[in-house]
Amino acid sequence: MLKRTNSFNSYIHKISSKNLSRSTSFHSLPPNNILNININHNNPKLINGYIPSIVRRVNLQKMVIDTKRLYYSIGEDGWFDHILNRIEDSDDLASCIDEIENKRGKTADDSWDLKCSITLNLLIHVQNELDDRLQNGEDKNFVYFICYVNNTPIGIMIIRCYEEVMLYRYDPDLRYYPEVTYLIIHPGIKNCAYLLMEKAVNMSYKIGCHGKLKLSIATPALSEVYRRMGFIHYTREEMALDPNGNRAWTFSPSHGGYRFTGTC
Repeated sequence: MLKRTNSFNSYIHKISSKNLSRSTSFHSLPPNNILNININHNNPKLINGYIPSIVRRVNLQKMVIDTKRLYYSIGEDGWFDHILNRIEDSDDLASCIDEIENKRGKTADDSWDLKCSITLNLLIHVQNELDDRLQNGEDKNFVYFICYVNNTPIGIMIIRCYEEVMLYRYDPDLRYYPEVTYLIIHPGIKNCAYLLMEKAVNMSYKIGCHGKLKLSIATPALSEVYRRMGFIHYTREEMALDPNGNRAWTFSPSHGGYRFTGTC
């Protein structure tokens, strides 16, 4: 079944689009209240163009609030309507995902449906986990990041660190690498995941893990997404990243640490 970590750009039909920037400010979240953003006419749910953004580290309470904001803004704007019309409960959603994943010769519509289905499923699960954590006491091993455009959340990331890492900080073992447990992006935004991943790599660097990370993938098709970010497999469903000597990453003192180059 699904594992928790994900990024879904690989499923979307390749359409020319500029990257999100590492800057700040934006007007609003698409599609209904969109301002000054060009919609790609080949797939009106994908957004082209320059979208200034910022990634912030937040506490658990803020993560709970803004994850719900992300979930409801996506739902209220109708991005999940075509999926919700096909399902009645979470079991149906899981079956829908399995059906599309196992389909041969996926069309662009199938890929879009799969992206939205997995995004919806992950948002449901992460909200449940965050609520439990908030009620039962915060686990200090988890770190939370949110990508915003004009204070509107468009992506979230959760990283698990390990208490033992301080004992191995100068030569961390793979099992002690910080683990990206959730990476969820608004389905209409492309090229946002690397902004969050930069934060994860630099957090790993600052705690003594040399920028190294690990994660689990929900489906083999996502391997290519993370391979382009410099990850490699160490099991069938688990991947790891070492940014040192990795073409996808460069160490930039002026940037304050590692920076994703986009070339792998």
